[in-house]
Amino acid sequence: MRRLPVLVITAMSALTLAACGSQSADGARTDVRADAASKPKASAPAPGSLDEVKEAFTLPEALRKIETDCGGQDPAELLGGLDEVPEDETAAPPADAPATEEPPQEPVPLPDGQGSASPDPEDFGPPQEGGPEQGEKDIEKVETCVFDGHTARVTKALTSRASLTPDDVSAVLKDLGYPAERVVAPKSAAGAIQFTLDLSVPFGPRCLSMGVADGKVAAVPHHNVLAGDGIPESEERCEQRKAVPAS
Repeated sequence: MRRLPVLVITAMSALTLAACGSQSADGARTDVRADAASKPKASAPAPGSLDEVKEAFTLPEALRKIETDCGGQDPAELLGGLDEVPEDETAAPPADAPATEEPPQEPVPLPDGQGSASPDPEDFGPPQEGGPEQGEKDIEKVETCVFDGHTARVTKALTSRASLTPDDVSAVLKDLGYPAERVVAPKSAAGAIQFTLDLSVPFGPRCLSMGVADGKVAAVPHHNVLAGDGIPESEERCEQRKAVPAS
């Protein structure tokens, strides 16, 4: 999920390059163990594969709804017509295929005087309003909305519930639609049950650490992920931070 540059490049490259059992003839039942051994085992998508890109760009429903309600874009939409790319167009040409050369393109002559003329600003469309600063403000606005939306949603489910255990919190988060791989396992620490939600999208990490104690909830939005120091990219996850409810 945090393998952002690689996944984005892979997705763009893919855009451009773009079991069932059988029965014997005499109707005899196939040996179950032999049949199971003959079937290929399910495996995770290969690193950098199209399936891995699609998986990384797919948000759980609990995240997708708040993301779009806050004005953010569903990352799945960025894949566009990736599934519509014909398979034969994505395959590499055979090794023995003869090399083809495209004829050189003749330069298109320009009318007299146009070669040195300054470009017309109107040819490039209207300037973007606000510039980069406005873009950063828009992103910050979406992120604040996303953090607030998940904080309110989880707080409503946990507040005023006494004697919660880490398992209870895990069950509540599961019922709310947060998959296990998006949750840093709840545990007791700092006088509360601490847990972190991974609200990341493919272009950046978003982490929401929360703590619940005696029916009160605290939340700490941040962007820190546990990475580096020999940790494989596939195991990178949001770093859990303490969020202590006010007594």
